[in-house]
Amino acid sequence: PGSGLPGRGGVSGAEPVWYVDEKSVQSYRRLGLNAVKGGGLCEARNLALADAAKKKKACVQLSDDIIAFNYYHSKEVCKDMFEGNAAAKRAQKLRLSPVAAARYLLARMRASPKKPKLGGVFPLGNSGMALGHVPLGTENFILGDFFVHDGSPCRFDTKLRLKEDYDFTASHLDKHGSVLRCNRLLLSVVHERNEGGACSERDAAGERERESIRHLQEKWPGVFCKNGSRGDTQVVMSWRRRKS
Repeated sequence: PGSGLPGRGGVSGAEPVWYVDEKSVQSYRRLGLNAVKGGGLCEARNLALADAAKKKKACVQLSDDIIAFNYYHSKEVCKDMFEGNAAAKRAQKLRLSPVAAARYLLARMRASPKKPKLGGVFPLGNSGMALGHVPLGTENFILGDFFVHDGSPCRFDTKLRLKEDYDFTASHLDKHGSVLRCNRLLLSVVHERNEGGACSERDAAGERERESIRHLQEKWPGVFCKNGSRGDTQVVMSWRRRKS
C-alpha cells in the first residue's frame, strides 16, 4: 500500500504522493497517481518523511485501504464498554475527509503545551472502547495506518518489518516526551484481510511477529509486554513502565 493521501476523493487541498514498492510503481501511475519507488515499508515511510522535511512541511502518512474517518464529538470518559457504547450513540458523529482529519490533528499538536511531533488516532474501530479513554492522550501508541509527523528527526527502524509503528511511537516519546492521540477519531480499515502491506509480511506461524516483539523488548526495556488475551504475537505498550 502507498503512503500519502488517497486518490479516491476527499482530498481537496492536498497533492498526494504514493510511496510503493518497485513492482507496483507503474500500476499506480497507470491509474493517474503520483507514485514513486519507496522500497520496503520502513524505507518508504522514511523517504516520505525526508521528502516532507526538504519541503519544510508536515508529513501525513496513511494506508490506501482506509474506508472512513469518523469523529465522535464527546468529552465523556466512560467506566466500561456498556457506558461507552451508550455515549457513542449519544455523541455527534462526523465523517471527515483525510485532509480535515490531518489538519485537525496538526492543529491540536501545535496548540499543545507539550509540543508533540507525532499525532494519530484511536487504534481500534470500537467507539465504545474509545470513549473509555480521555479525548486526547499523550503517551499512547500511534497507529501507522494514519498519522501526522511535524518536523521531528525521528525515523522508522529499518530492522523491523512488522510493528514498526510501535517503535516509531517509542522513539517520539523518547525524543520529545509526548505524542498526541485523538481517542475520538477512529478509522474504518480493511488491512487485516487486504493483500499487501503488513499482511504480506506476516507468516502463518507468527514468527516474524515474535521476532519484531523481541526487537522491541530489547530496544525499549519494560515498555512492551505480550498481550495475554491475544496470544504471543500482539503487544501492549506502556511508556511509564520503561526501564532505564
